[in-house]
Amino acid sequence: MGRRLSTIHSRQRCASQLRRLIARRAASRSDSIKLITLTVAAVYDRRTPWRKIVGGHGPRLQHKYRPLRAKQVASDTDAPKLVDWLKKIIAEKMDEIVSIKSRVPEVRAIAERRGDFRDFGSAIRRTDKSVRVIAETKKASPSAGLIAAKYDPAQVARRYADAGADAISVLTEQNYFGGQPEHLIAVRQAVALPVLRKDFIIDEAQILESVAIGADALLLIVAALKPQQLNALHHFATTHKMSVLVEVHTRDEIGMAVDAGAKIIGINNRNLTTLEVDLATTEKLLPEIPKGITIVSESGIRTMGDLKRMAAYPVDAVLVGEGLMRGDLSIEERW
Repeated sequence: MGRRLSTIHSRQRCASQLRRLIARRAASRSDSIKLITLTVAAVYDRRTPWRKIVGGHGPRLQHKYRPLRAKQVASDTDAPKLVDWLKKIIAEKMDEIVSIKSRVPEVRAIAERRGDFRDFGSAIRRTDKSVRVIAETKKASPSAGLIAAKYDPAQVARRYADAGADAISVLTEQNYFGGQPEHLIAVRQAVALPVLRKDFIIDEAQILESVAIGADALLLIVAALKPQQLNALHHFATTHKMSVLVEVHTRDEIGMAVDAGAKIIGINNRNLTTLEVDLATTEKLLPEIPKGITIVSESGIRTMGDLKRMAAYPVDAVLVGEGLMRGDLSIEERW
């Protein structure tokens, strides 16, 4: 009993210290960020662990961020088939969503009191010969494994902003990308650019959480959603003042994105079943996207040659992560 009381008192002291730290940091931020951080601090004071307020249970370290490969498994017919990595990742999101839903009243209260949103759509719309750059900060990925052992997303984002990035993408998926919602909070406080939440969004609760932690835009992956889900989530996000990057990989998925009302479509050069990359995917699908929609080319842009190749296409922006994280690309030489 004495040990239990000691543990409780220790947690209370930690909560108090964290609350004061958040309040001090908030003093130098915008009014909206002050609201978000102070409200989260108040909720934390109810003895709810910080990472549970902003979602999930932390990275499952057993993955160790090893690169995933398109391996074969035996099917019922003994004929090998590819593991669908997208389905695998989505299946593992369910526990996280249950956790978020248990905190919906608190998360909704923070989301509804948020004021400022940075215009992601305008920031990435190409108006001259220079392609726009969405610079991505991430610790790891299923295709590359561990990218940055010492990972400070705010520091990375500041470096991107200083180099001329037009927007920042933050990976918050925990199990395979080593992300945390806290990473997005830190990035938004560190830079003045619009911030995209890159995750596997399949539920309205995740959208509310995205608003609450300060995201200006979020990703919806057509391959991960049924048409009715895509339509509903896109509508829910836009009614909460969020920009939505709708990701496609096939001609049929473009049709679904357009039907959902997408204003920004991202062409993913990576096949999310096999994790294989083909930059020709952007070139192939570009003619299928109606005029007036902002177009982003995503994935596989690792070298300056790749970047210049994409910039030569009529795309508005490129989303680049690993190449920038490893130092193989320069934002200043985008065209």
